[in-house]
Amino acid sequence: MVVIENVTYFQAKGISYNIENAQFTLIGTDLTWEDEQDAPTREQIDLWGTEAESRIKLRRLRLERNDRLQETDWSQSADVPESTKTKWQAYRQALRDITETYNSIDTVVWPTPPV
Repeated sequence: MVVIENVTYFQAKGISYNIENAQFTLIGTDLTWEDEQDAPTREQIDLWGTEAESRIKLRRLRLERNDRLQETDWSQSADVPESTKTKWQAYRQALRDITETYNSIDTVVWPTPPV
């Protein structure tokens, strides 16, 4: 049995993502690995945790972006004047492109919706 101390939730998620059928127990911040042969190194755990946290932040960014897009769906309806559609199309495209510039909800600068 291997016990690795001070493991975060994100590190544990990274282990689950990187090792199929991972057999470990996370109690508090202590990770107990049942089979010593299968236990990852501390460096692997830290890397996987960072990767998992990055995936989660990008996922949160995409979810917020999708919500903002959905809130503007009305602007592309058939009964909306073309001038209004055009203004909102640029904003909607900027939202779609947001993940090309940002990879975290924590650092994103959202485009300003038209008035």
